[in-house]
Amino acid sequence: MKRLIRSIVIFTFVMVATIAFNRVEVRAAGYDPETGIIDTTGVDTMTEDEWRAAHDAMVAKEMAEQWGADSNTQASPSTSSSSNTNSSSTKPSTSTTSSAPKYTDAEIEAAWVESSRTEATCANDGVITYKNTLTGKTKTEAIPATGNHTYELTEHVDSTCVNNGYDSYTCSVCGDSYKDEIELAPHTEGEPQITKAASYFSEGESKVYCISCGELVSTNTILQTFPLPLSIVAAFGAGAIVLLIGILSLLKRKTK
Repeated sequence: MKRLIRSIVIFTFVMVATIAFNRVEVRAAGYDPETGIIDTTGVDTMTEDEWRAAHDAMVAKEMAEQWGADSNTQASPSTSSSSNTNSSSTKPSTSTTSSAPKYTDAEIEAAWVESSRTEATCANDGVITYKNTLTGKTKTEAIPATGNHTYELTEHVDSTCVNNGYDSYTCSVCGDSYKDEIELAPHTEGEPQITKAASYFSEGESKVYCISCGELVSTNTILQTFPLPLSIVAAFGAGAIVLLIGILSLLKRKTK
């Protein structure tokens, strides 16, 4: 309060001295209001009243400057204090920010919900993504590959009497494939080829070859053309000869 009153008094004095100074008409040879110097070169031409007025104006200006400097020096701490006060008063108060709500482990565990799912295939794992509705965190869970391929018959090759055939199966999902081998096919028999002709009392021979690979399939015997075997015919012949000799012998005895 004292500082305020003192500042008002100084301000009033300065204003009065300034008005008085401005009202004094000083000649060019007298007081210079810009520099505060009295030009004594024209003192002899100044009247007593002019001299006194110039002197009073100079003293008033010096006092005003001195009081103004003192006022600024004294007002500076006040201003600084005021500034500090204002700074303190305008300093934003640190408000206590409420922290994120705390949840129990059970609440957090119950807040997990499934947000997306990629199903597993026969070859690749799937994945389930979960999001926590309380914390916003995410986690994933792998789904093991099923291993259940979807096989389709994609190629069939017939087997021959030389080479095995096969059936090729391919999974329509992952492209995995495998083959089932087919056993060798039987030979395709051609017409019998006679390699030895049969006679009345001797057998003939024929051979059969595969028309695909030419391999010998079988060898067959051709029966003789006479219906009785040679041994039987020989036995009958021998019996007939013996019988004939016996008959001739009897006839010879009777003629004697």
